[in-house]
Amino acid sequence: MTPIPAFDPLGLPAPIWFLLALKVFGFWVHLIFMGLWFAGFVVGLLLLPSNGSLRLAGQRLLKRIPVIIAFGVNAGIVPLLFLQVLYPQFFYTSTVLQAWYWFSVIVLIIFAYYGTYYYVHNAEREERKRVATLIGWLSALIFLFLGIVFASEMQLMVTPDRWSDFFRHTIGGAVLGNRLAFDGIDLQRYVMVFGLSLSTVAAFFVFDRHLLNGSSEVQPEELRTLVLGLTFLGLVIFGAGAVPYLRHLQPYLKGIGLWKFLAGVGPFLALLGGVLYAIQPATSTAWLLVIFQALSLLFNAITRQIVQVRELAQHVDLSSLPLHIQLSPILLFLITFVVGVIVTLWLLRMYRTAST
Repeated sequence: MTPIPAFDPLGLPAPIWFLLALKVFGFWVHLIFMGLWFAGFVVGLLLLPSNGSLRLAGQRLLKRIPVIIAFGVNAGIVPLLFLQVLYPQFFYTSTVLQAWYWFSVIVLIIFAYYGTYYYVHNAEREERKRVATLIGWLSALIFLFLGIVFASEMQLMVTPDRWSDFFRHTIGGAVLGNRLAFDGIDLQRYVMVFGLSLSTVAAFFVFDRHLLNGSSEVQPEELRTLVLGLTFLGLVIFGAGAVPYLRHLQPYLKGIGLWKFLAGVGPFLALLGGVLYAIQPATSTAWLLVIFQALSLLFNAITRQIVQVRELAQHVDLSSLPLHIQLSPILLFLITFVVGVIVTLWLLRMYRTAST
């Protein structure tokens, strides 16, 4: 059996329920923004050759990609931080075993981030349009590759029995860190997240058009076909990954009641929202699609955390870990969190005002 490092003797700084709740919330918010660059970047670029409202909708999404990335990266830090607090011995070990790929995340995301800025500011300039489009596609591909790295890391973290394979490839006792653990299970979850992201993109289009007072040139009659197509394709792609992934999930879904079904029901809710919007493209149906997609992502975020906890339960019992509550960092986090929410709402209000 692969030896697992001991847990930090300082113990947990806050109750388990508190850490898990914030981890789930952070992951949920990250899923919302992440979907808009994970699948949205590709969808936006594919819409550019279109005419009328579809082209304009794609342009409006692409122009907001840099800001969306900023929100998504910052939101993604939250679940990673709480993951390191709850499972440091698993997280740090698995990242070291894939060190070069994990370090590449920082470099690649910087290139992709600034690549989106270059694209946004040069896509309409005729003399730079070709180069900007090339850089835009390169940035989109980088984000797709980063999804593979994260999927690999999350899977290797919960499978310590695979660590020994990495330890066999060393130089002077040091692991090379030049291998990914990406396998069939990672691919299935990767496909599922991409399917969820397509529905998130559909929700963004109606959110921008109806709820943020987006450009009146984006006609709902043209937008509804796109929204219905994205939610349907999202469900199909999600199902293509979820059906084989269920075999892996079965042992970890016992005894959790409705949660074993809600994650799979979520994409159907998004499709229902897409159908209702296609029948009657209005603000009311736009709200329904946005709410349904938010619930779909929340269901999947909660189910994912339940599975992760249960996957690692055979190696560590969270309830047995020492608890040494640290009020100062908890209060500082909560104050910063509240301020962050207020600032985010203010930014959305300014965006809505500027879009009118």
